[in-house]
Amino acid sequence: MQRFSPSTHQCRLTLAATLAAALIWPAPAHAADVVWDGGGADDFWSTDENWDTDAVPSDSDDVYVGNASSSSNPVIINSAVDVNRLNIGHDAANNPESGYVTLTGGALSTAKQARIGHFAGGYGKLNIEGGTVEFVAGNSNDAWLIGLNGTGVVNISGGTVIGQGGGDETLLGTDAGNGTMSISGAANITFSESFTVGGGTGSGTLVLDGSITGGGSDVVMNRGGSNRMQFLDNSTLRAVIDQDAIDDPDVMRQILFTSTQNSSSNVLFADGSLLDLGFASGVTPASGTWTLVSTAAGLTDNGLALAPGVDAGWSFSTDGGQLTVSYIPEPTSASAMLILGGMIGLMRHRR
Repeated sequence: MQRFSPSTHQCRLTLAATLAAALIWPAPAHAADVVWDGGGADDFWSTDENWDTDAVPSDSDDVYVGNASSSSNPVIINSAVDVNRLNIGHDAANNPESGYVTLTGGALSTAKQARIGHFAGGYGKLNIEGGTVEFVAGNSNDAWLIGLNGTGVVNISGGTVIGQGGGDETLLGTDAGNGTMSISGAANITFSESFTVGGGTGSGTLVLDGSITGGGSDVVMNRGGSNRMQFLDNSTLRAVIDQDAIDDPDVMRQILFTSTQNSSSNVLFADGSLLDLGFASGVTPASGTWTLVSTAAGLTDNGLALAPGVDAGWSFSTDGGQLTVSYIPEPTSASAMLILGGMIGLMRHRR
């Protein structure tokens, strides 16, 4: 009779238990590709027939929005949406397309990445007008990839955007593509990880469009650390001064760091980064000084410069952990002639 040692018997019992558990507990579901085909009677995300599976995507699915949407008929989110990955501007085979999504209410949550205009030749646009957007970057995962190799546009004019992650949070035009994020109106935004603009052969642009009046907030970076926000080569920070900001400079939307986290510098402006400044349409330019970036941990300026075409009346300073911009209107030709005439008259009077 063959005999087994206690250790061998125990191993066999363990193996049997493992096999039994595998039969009882199903393996975790893998992400499925779900594609917007617009087959329903409306443009709502929540309509089953608008998806190639004839079912609304689940939280384990990778979602693709491309040519079946349009600028005049974007995918409308006004309910709770939870997906694994959101891809706007390419299909499931990574072929470039044009995709459009608008959040008017409800909530949008991604477990991994949102890729907007990710591949060369693709175009993706996400408008956030209301509701809540929450994205999570796991370790070594980039949460928002905007215009990495294609063209990606994110307009945030309302609602709440919350970023939480363990990797790079947002990459804006960091490769060969063009990425733009514009923040305006009643938008409330908090980022917990890093934000990188530009750095590749394409371009990245972050726009602070006007003041926080009307229920908006500053762009809050609530976790510090070395170069948590980077404006690299081929990046642009654009600020648009509206009438409310002229009347009260303190309400101009800014990037505000609320944590120092033992860092000598939270913000980096690299050589090749640009500052584009101007006034909102219909606003008469006026003298003033506005703060665009504020951090107690410090700001590193390695070559920030005014963008080509910026009015000569603009200047900026990166001293004291702040980026401040100032405008002094240049005298008009008529004003200059009056000043010159007054000086000539004064000289004659003195004679």
